[in-house]
Amino acid sequence: MQFPRTVIHHEPDNTQCACGCQLQRIGEDVSEKLDYTPGVFTVEQHVRGKWACRQCETLIQAPAPNLQ
Repeated sequence: MQFPRTVIHHEPDNTQCACGCQLQRIGEDVSEKLDYTPGVFTVEQHVRGKWACRQCETLIQAPAPNLQ
């Protein structure tokens, strides 16, 4: 069964690496929270992009949201 879903993207504020290179998106982590309002289930989906520097191998990602 599919529930209505809201997708929320979390990306870093800046995709410029400290070494001066542009970060490249290499994937994402997805987490979901099931909510219930009387009579209706909904899903809140959080997508956090993973970004890496090819030059210095730095990896950054937006912080995980609080799903409580």
